[in-house]
Amino acid sequence: MSEKKKNLTAIIILAVAVLVIGGLCFFGIMTINGKNDELEELKESLDKSKVELKETKGKLTDAEEALNLKLKELEQKTEELNSSIKEKEDIAAERDELLAAEEERLRAEQDTTAADEAEAGAIINMQFILDDVMGMVNELKNTDFDTLNGSGGINQELEKYCTRFEECKKGFAALKGVPENFHAAGEEIMGIAGDYIYECRDLVKFVFDYEGTVQLFSDYWDIMTKARSTTEMAEKCYKKIEELIKKMEKTECPAYFTPLWDRWKQTTELIHTFTFRIVEGIDSEDYLKINSAYNLIMRIIKILDNLSGEMGDIIDDESTFTDSQVENADLIYNEITEASGLPYGERSTYTFKNSFDGEVSLNYNTIKEIYPALYNSYDHFVFIEAACISGARDVVIECEIPGLTQKYEQKFTLSSHTTPIYIKPSALTGTLSLSNASNTNIKITVKDISGTLIDTKSFPVHILSINDFKWYDDEFGVSSKDNILCFLSPEDDAVTKLKRDAIDVLSDITDGDFNYFTGYQGPVYTKYVDTYIQAAALMIAMSNSGVRYNMNPFSIDGADQHIMFPSQVLDNKSGLCIETSLVIASALQSANMHTYLVFPTGHAQVAVETWEGSGEYFLIETTEIPCKWEDFEDYALELTNDTYDNSIESPIIYLNGKEWNNYINKNDVYLVDCSDGKLLGLTPFSYKE
Repeated sequence: MSEKKKNLTAIIILAVAVLVIGGLCFFGIMTINGKNDELEELKESLDKSKVELKETKGKLTDAEEALNLKLKELEQKTEELNSSIKEKEDIAAERDELLAAEEERLRAEQDTTAADEAEAGAIINMQFILDDVMGMVNELKNTDFDTLNGSGGINQELEKYCTRFEECKKGFAALKGVPENFHAAGEEIMGIAGDYIYECRDLVKFVFDYEGTVQLFSDYWDIMTKARSTTEMAEKCYKKIEELIKKMEKTECPAYFTPLWDRWKQTTELIHTFTFRIVEGIDSEDYLKINSAYNLIMRIIKILDNLSGEMGDIIDDESTFTDSQVENADLIYNEITEASGLPYGERSTYTFKNSFDGEVSLNYNTIKEIYPALYNSYDHFVFIEAACISGARDVVIECEIPGLTQKYEQKFTLSSHTTPIYIKPSALTGTLSLSNASNTNIKITVKDISGTLIDTKSFPVHILSINDFKWYDDEFGVSSKDNILCFLSPEDDAVTKLKRDAIDVLSDITDGDFNYFTGYQGPVYTKYVDTYIQAAALMIAMSNSGVRYNMNPFSIDGADQHIMFPSQVLDNKSGLCIETSLVIASALQSANMHTYLVFPTGHAQVAVETWEGSGEYFLIETTEIPCKWEDFEDYALELTNDTYDNSIESPIIYLNGKEWNNYINKNDVYLVDCSDGKLLGLTPFSYKE
């Protein structure tokens, strides 16, 4: 039952649904039909609207095109307007820039004019100072100092110039605004001019002091020649020498004269020696001492003449150099004057062409030939006058003579005055080949202290053999007959051996009383006999060694001579008179016996003092070989009896004062005191063959 109710209900519901749906469908159909009519109307309206819209769209397109055209025209006009505005703005900016530039130019022109005027004014101020300085220089250059009254007046006048220059120097240091290049050029003038002014002061003062010294030398000669006694001579001469020494010590010597002035002082010491010798010789009537003293004073006079010549040459060269310095300063000054007229800006960049800062001036003089045996007699081999034209510069000078000398190397600080440089390199040590003459070169190199080469020179020089001797040659030294002392060899081994052989002879001829070479010690017998037999023993020993007299001509007045050293004579067993004399003199000197070389015309002999300080002498004829004791024995016997007899032939004889005086005058004898070797620096040249 219930199931039937359920089915009926479902059927009712289904029927209702069918009715509803059917009604809805009818209503929808009716509605759709109505809508179709509306749609048709709407379609027609829409088509009409489309036509109208199309027409409107066409109109809009035309309007858009017209609008775009208008827009383009507007854009073009806008661009034209903007371009015009930009152009105006650019013109305005350019105008502003031009106005600003013009204002800047006007300001710069005003500043440049002010700077130009300031710079030109500073240069003019510098020129005023330089005018004053160059005026002083030219005044000094044209001053005749001999017209001033006394050295005090000269010194006062010269100091005025120095004071004025110092004031100018302060003014120059205070300068402001001078371009660097102009200031450097002006500073160079100040340096050159200042050096000239002070150089002039120092040189003039020194020259007057030097002339005063020369006058003292002249006063000394007057005393020497006019003294009425040796006592007066000694007292006044020694006093004058002391005055001379004090004067020389007090003299303010410029640095470049110092080496030469030292040689003047050394010569004063020689004068002292001469005075002592001549006074003692006259008092003791020692004619050998008197004669050798006379020869010494002749050498001293020669030295003084040479020194005076050198002094004069250096003074002249210094004056010439300083005058050239004035010319150099004038060149710089004139260039400053010309360059000061350049436009502003060009002045400060101008390069001065006449600058001499650091430029070195060198003037050479070298020896042309060298006698090795006389090596120690030369003062120098090279003479250089060096200077730095402006400012100062440190240089190193090297010099060498290959095969003869070591390398010389010395630093010098050059300034704007002449520096005389004397160069004599030390001799080579060890083996040298000097048997024959040779040609070589003196090599000179000048470098900056940093090693930069400044100059190099090579000068030819002829080296003579070790045996060549020249009696007269004053190049770079003083030559005289005294230079023969360079051949004395008292310390030579061959001379020492000869003395040992002489001791054997002494022992033999004295039956053993003499068994050593005593010199002036003792005496064993008497002073005369001891000296005589020692000299005789040397003659016999030389003869026993085989040495024979070579009779070839000899002349002390000849220009050149070939002379063997004592060792060569003993080795070669032969010798000229000068050579055998050198052997005996060397041996006697090695025993500290007072010995002379005696030069009669065309000959050479030896004299030995009979005893130290006796003032008496034996004359030794060294060419009397071969010889033996019998040639001396009779004369020795006379001496043993305190007498002498020159009628007895002997290679060695005694001469009293009168006899010596006659012998010296008759034979025009030139005497060389062998002890003067060290005094005069005439020592043997030490070398090995």
